[in-house]
This record gives sequence, structure tokens and C-alpha cells, in this order.
Amino acid sequence: MSPATQATGVGLAFVSPLLVGMLMQGTVIGIRLMDGPVTSVVWSELLIGPITVALGAAAGLAVGYGLRSPLALPLAAIGFGGAVVTVWWGDSGDLLGPFTPWLAPVTSLDWNQYTYEQAYRPSGEHLAYLLLLTGLLSAAATIRGRGGRGRRFSGAAVILLLAATVLAGLAQLAELTPSEEAARQARYLPVTADYVCDQRGTVTYCAYPGYGGWIDEWAAQVEQVIASIPGEVAARPFEIHQQVPYFNDDDSFTEQAGDIRAGMWWSRRPVDASLVAHPLGMAVATAGWAVGFPTEDLPVRISVVDDEVVAQAVDDPAVADPDEIYYRSCHSDGQARAVAALWYAANASPASAEGLRFLASGQRYGGVSDDENFAIDLGYRQPASSVIYFRKDAQLALALFDVPAIEVGDTLTLRWDEVTDPATAAEELADWFGLSVTQMSPADHMDSIPCP
Repeated sequence: MSPATQATGVGLAFVSPLLVGMLMQGTVIGIRLMDGPVTSVVWSELLIGPITVALGAAAGLAVGYGLRSPLALPLAAIGFGGAVVTVWWGDSGDLLGPFTPWLAPVTSLDWNQYTYEQAYRPSGEHLAYLLLLTGLLSAAATIRGRGGRGRRFSGAAVILLLAATVLAGLAQLAELTPSEEAARQARYLPVTADYVCDQRGTVTYCAYPGYGGWIDEWAAQVEQVIASIPGEVAARPFEIHQQVPYFNDDDSFTEQAGDIRAGMWWSRRPVDASLVAHPLGMAVATAGWAVGFPTEDLPVRISVVDDEVVAQAVDDPAVADPDEIYYRSCHSDGQARAVAALWYAANASPASAEGLRFLASGQRYGGVSDDENFAIDLGYRQPASSVIYFRKDAQLALALFDVPAIEVGDTLTLRWDEVTDPATAAEELADWFGLSVTQMSPADHMDSIPCP
């Protein structure tokens, strides 16, 4: 085989899968664009897919030219896959650091974080690493069969590409300094001054740049709740700010901007056994604000009494010992306004109603419970709520669906002062509509305080 024929064969074997990979990647992106995606395009991440296909082709060429055997292709596939599995799931991270999986062609993001933006993602370095690795294997494939000056040229190219590949690989594993990490995240999540805000009526919606497309979907839930509550309450201005769920060391949310914290996730998929639709979370947060629930976690002091963890309210955190202060969601146990808030939320849309039925059935992330005192779990990816609602609240709110919605709404408006009074029991609300409910036992909420 002449050197020209060999070079042509190598080129075709390399370019063909690359073009196929780009076509497949483009098809997937085109389908996703139909679903109204948000954020901005990271081109280096989009190119990783096709380059990975080309890398596999280069690995096959290198092994094929080296072995000259029909076993070359299966051996290349086994070796390529084995290397990926070893790096991705193996214990090599103990030797090279927590970012070792980035030495594999593809890897998953670190889900110890709460958003894609927070996860470590050296996209540019990874693309350069894959390009150099592909070039290295392609150069290695041309060594055999070439003679004299051509072989020396290929050998020199292999050495240079090997050195560059090692350097690019190590660049992915470098620990970032705090300032470098802050600068990296600022590219994806700028400060609040750079929010995209849109005022609609009395509500101001603020989203990160690139997420403005979600404002319409947030507003669809919020406006339905606002239209259902008494006019004087609906006339009060409030703000919804998108915010990354940063946590303090005690797992409580940090100080938030705005009255309601919108999350970094919004699913349009229907509710199933593992997902509660996000529209319910936005509607619950809005309705909770309307009935007077706190919109931020409250400062508490945690102590142990008779082997039980007990939370006590802190009146003035400024004068308390900061080492003794924790921030926790308050609980709505036994309060009529919890039922009212969930009813308003469920009426915001079919998706939110479906979400509440899902939670009232005892479902939550991680399992199912028959306990009526089971705290319903909206999940940390939902619009944040600083109130703990219980399954029995959801069940009573759904029972109100047997009463005409106009009657329920008019009654709640007429008795609004009673509805929003923390002292009004859920059983009293049930009596207003002739609903027969059994006496609800108190929930186990020793590590939180009643919502004031």
C-alpha cells in the first residue's frame, strides 16, 4: 500500500465517523430546541460528542495498524471501553484527585452540587485533551507502513502530541483557587445586578441571563394564585428571584433575594413515581406567601431534652451566640392556612393539581409512606419553600375539590382573617365546608418550630 493510499484510508476512517457524530449531535440538539431550552450554548461541550466518536475511530486505527489482525477491532473496543470504565468508576481518583473521571472521553457532572452551573466542568480543557488524544492515536496509526523520513516525522509527531496530551489531561485535574472558582461560576451565574427582570402587575420576576424564557411559565402559576386570593392581598407587591440553592454549613439556605426563591430547574414532564412537577412548587410558594407564611428559614436554637432534639425560636439572632443558631423551615402542623395554601396551589393548573395528588398519596423522593404526618417533599430543585407541609394537609386540600371552587374561594375570602390566623385549626376549616375529618394527630417536628 502506497503512503498516499494509506493516508487517504486513515483520513476517511477518521472523518467519516466524525461527520456521522456531528450529524447525530445536530439531530439531538434540533429536537431539544423544540422544547424551549434555556441558558447559553457552550460550544466546547457540544463538540465533545463528535470528537469522542472520532477518538474511538482513531483508537481503532491505531490498534488495527499495530496488530494487522481481524481481532484488532474487538480488542480496540474492549480496550477503549475498559479504559473509560476504569477511569470513570475506578479508584484512580484516590491517586490523581477527585477530577480523575475527566480523563475519560465522557463523564458525568458532580451531583454533589445542585445545578449544572455549580458543577466542576473544565469544558475547554477537556475538548483540547480529546483533540490532542485523537491526534496522538491518529499519528500512531501512520507509523507502521511508513519508512525513512515519513516514519521519523510520525514518530516526532507522536512524541510531541503525547507531551501535549499529558499536559492537557493534567490541566483538567488542577484544583481551583477560591478566586478562580468564583470567576468560573460568574461566567454562568452572574451577580444579582445582572438579572433579567420583568414586572407584571404587582409581581416582579427576576431570572439569571439565559433563563428569561422561564418567566412566562413561572407567571402562569403565580397569576392563577394571585387571581384567586383577596384583592387587598393580591395588590401587595412582591418579587420572585431565581437563586442557586447555596447552603450554609448547617444545611439551611443562605439569605435569599426577593420574597420567593425560584430554583434552577423547571420540568415540563408529567408527574411520575420519581418527579413532582415544578409548577406545584411555584404555586405553593406563592400561596404560602399570600396566607402569611414565612418566606425564609427561621433562626432556631437546637437542644436535646430527654433524648429528643427540640428546636426553640430565637427572638433576636443579633444578640445570640452565632454558634448556637441554626436556620430551619417552620412547620404548618394543624394550621388551617396550610390547607388553604395547598388548595390555592392545586387550583393554579392541572399540573400543580396532579403534583399535589402525587404527594398526598404518600409519594416522595426515596419511597412511599402511609403516615398522614409524612412531610410532603417538594425537593430542593423546586422553588424554595421555608414551610413544612404534611400529607394530611394535602389530603384535606384535595377533599375541598369535592366542594364547588367558587364556594371555597368565596368562603376563604370572607373568612380571610381566620384563614391566615396561625391559631385557626385545619379541622375548623373543614367544618366550614361540612367535611368530616378525623382528629389529626400531631406530627413529629421536634427539630422545627410552628410557623408564626
